Amino acid sequence: MRILFMTDKDCAPQNGGIERVTSVLSNGFSREGMACFLLFAGEPFISGEGAFEAKYQLDRNNAYSQIRSVVEQEKIDVLFSHFMTKSNRYVVLPAINQLKKDFPNIKHVVLYHSQPGVELMTFPLAVYMRRILKGVRVKENFAYMVKQMMLRLVGEKNYKSFIIPKCRLLYDSSDILVVLNEAYIQSYESLIDVSCRERFRSIGNPLPYDDVLDPGIEKKSKTFLVVSRMEEETKRLSKVLKYWKQVQDVDETWNLEIVGDGMDKKVYESMARELKLRRVSFWGQQQPRSFYEKSSIFLMTSDTEGWPMALLEAMQFGCVPIVFNSFASASTIVSHSVDGILVPPCDDASYVDSMIRLMTDDSMRNRMAYAAVRDCQKFSVEKTVKKWIELFNELVPEKNA
Repeated sequence: MRILFMTDKDCAPQNGGIERVTSVLSNGFSREGMACFLLFAGEPFISGEGAFEAKYQLDRNNAYSQIRSVVEQEKIDVLFSHFMTKSNRYVVLPAINQLKKDFPNIKHVVLYHSQPGVELMTFPLAVYMRRILKGVRVKENFAYMVKQMMLRLVGEKNYKSFIIPKCRLLYDSSDILVVLNEAYIQSYESLIDVSCRERFRSIGNPLPYDDVLDPGIEKKSKTFLVVSRMEEETKRLSKVLKYWKQVQDVDETWNLEIVGDGMDKKVYESMARELKLRRVSFWGQQQPRSFYEKSSIFLMTSDTEGWPMALLEAMQFGCVPIVFNSFASASTIVSHSVDGILVPPCDDASYVDSMIRLMTDDSMRNRMAYAAVRDCQKFSVEKTVKKWIELFNELVPEKNA
């Protein structure tokens, strides 16, 4: 079986989310004897990741001819799309549609990395206005703000007409569309008004690391950890800072470390100063592994997620998660009071209480840490790759992996 991954960015160590998943899956597929190739938009990285026999940088002005050439040269069986940005989708997917007419045996699988319908969620307009006034990616944030204003003006039902074409394009161009959680199948069907369950599959993302032998739970430091893109509308990291204000005096041997970058990083740093927070460190974009290894409690305040890789990473290292139960995959990944804590959406008081309970009860925290390491193995690379291979074999039975 020969697979062509297609992504928005090259698979590099500093890239997260989608590119991390692509890298992990390619390594797993390669171990099973599959040949993997990568077509990526954006700039190439010298020290990339993933087990790719060859990489190709997308020629946006000649997409069809380029993809056709790669398919013919590498004898590709399955096109595996991870494209999320609008500009790349509208370049690549029409080319794939034409390619499938020319090569009827080739299959196209789309992995949808988001929660279907997230575009229908409303976020505070002040977030975008603040960025615009500070000169942060003005054009992009103005577009976001206009979309939010339109959503409020015309209502969710009417606004759906603006996002249906994107979701319909992904569905129509694919042989199978894979979402990250079973509940997302119904959400996607409802969004584009179809009922065709056989065209969908649900496969969650795999554990990012395959070499964690001993997370050293008993030796962990008293550290709360956040690993996140710093964008307030979905990640809501302002809540973390407000919560820390309430717990920082409970036990002064604990600290808060925040890893990641994004449009609101300076806002959060300023907020931390205004709140007079102590023992808080902003590390920017880093390889997160060493932070997971030393930290005891992981904080996630997201309003929406598809399948958060950072949550899996934290559990893999015995970093006990506290997560708002505001998206479907939260309860799929975390078992409440067993391997982490699920907090009812928007219940700030319960979130703070969970932080205090975990930081003051070593026995409970260690018990959950060991359970997190154990329970997250149901998302191991081997188990996840097996699901993908079963899907590929179903699509291309004559090329069983």
